[in-house]
Parts: sequence; structure tokens; C-alpha cells
Amino acid sequence: MKKPLIIRNGRRTRFWIDGPSIVVQAEESATQRLPFRRISRLYFMGEPDVDCTVLLAVAKARIPVMICSPNGQLIASFIPPVFDEPLMSDWLEQVNTDPVFQVRFSQFMQHQQQAVAKQVATRLNIDFHRDIETLHQTIDDKLLAQFSVDEISNITDWLGSLFCGLRLKVFASYGVRDDTLAGVCLRTAVERVYSPWLRGLVLDREGVLDKKAVTSLYIAQEPQVDYSMRRLLVQLKAMIFAEG
Repeated sequence: MKKPLIIRNGRRTRFWIDGPSIVVQAEESATQRLPFRRISRLYFMGEPDVDCTVLLAVAKARIPVMICSPNGQLIASFIPPVFDEPLMSDWLEQVNTDPVFQVRFSQFMQHQQQAVAKQVATRLNIDFHRDIETLHQTIDDKLLAQFSVDEISNITDWLGSLFCGLRLKVFASYGVRDDTLAGVCLRTAVERVYSPWLRGLVLDREGVLDKKAVTSLYIAQEPQVDYSMRRLLVQLKAMIFAEG
């Protein structure tokens, strides 16, 4: 199974390419050899001391690269070329201007929000009566009861960066570029759908906010979210094609 590779403190970490693998050697840690076939995305936290040979090899392996600040805020991303799906992109662009398309898209996304919100509420043992705003407020209240605003902001920024990498890769596989009107429209809606899941991961820590532990939780649950997001896009694509 492919997993994200996260390289922290880039200035104190050496990495190089050896065949179809990336080798990582961090201070006071054993050297790791990771085949490209096992890497879904590559994250650099901090200022990576990396040369073009590494980036070119990763790009040829079609592995997205995310560069983040030391505390996890996304700075830049590099993804393989995206081949547009014209019908899907054209339909999504019309959501920005046509009220009929706006209503149809909103109804579809509300259904997706309800499904994800129900799963999150069940996992966190929160009563859920189809009121998503109340669920958001309940999660926020529970977070603020355990952590400071800065702690919550730092960890959610990092989780948002992890999720952004997944979203970019999934969007690309369905022919949606993130920097187009269609991509912005879909990105905003999808981030709203999965926001309770990301914030709920922090609650799973039960009073102990450790970035490494929260990252492990994210990676463990990411395959389910990957499947959920792909299913969302398959259903959206089917709806769009059915409407012509």
C-alpha cells in the first residue's frame, strides 16, 4: 500500500536517489530506503536541501511533492501533468455562473456532507441529527476545551497540508486541475465535506496534541478518505454525464 513520505527538518536530513528508490538519512536515525512504488506523495517540512536530480526522479515517478513550513503550513506543491476531462470541467465552471447548476451541485454536495458527517459523529460518539453546523460547533467546542487556539491552528494547518496533497492527486486522476475555475469550485466544496473529519482527528488524541501521533492517525485513515473522495467524484461524474 502506498503511503505519504514526510521528511522533516530538511537541513539536517540527507536524501538521494538509488535506482527506483529514495534513500533518507536523518540525524540519529537509521537510513531508510523507500521504493517509489510505496510512496503516494512526498512532503518536505522546513527548507529542504534538495537538488534537481531528486525532484526530477520523483516527478518521473509521478509522485506529487508538497513543500511546507516547519510547522506544516503548505507553501508550494508540484504535481504531475493533469489531462482535463472537458465535460466535467465545463459543467463545474457553470456552477459559478448558472443558478440551475449551482442548485444541482449544492444538493449533491449536501448529500456528501451528510454522509461524511454521520461517519465522523459516530466515531467521536457525538449525537448527530443531520445538522452539520451543530456538528462543527460541537467539535470546535470540544477542541477549545482541550487545546489552545494556536495549538489547534498549527495542527489543523498541517492536517490541511496532508489533505491537500491527497486531494490534488485524486483530482488529477479525474481530470480536474486545481488552478482552474472548475478546480476551485470543486476544491472548496470537497474541503467543506471533509472538514469535520480533519478536525475530528485532533479530538482522537484525547488531550495530548502531538503532531507525529496525529499524522499517524491521518495516515491510518487516509485510505478510507481516498476511497470516499474517489467515490464522490465517480458519482459526480456519473451525474454530469447523465445530464449531458
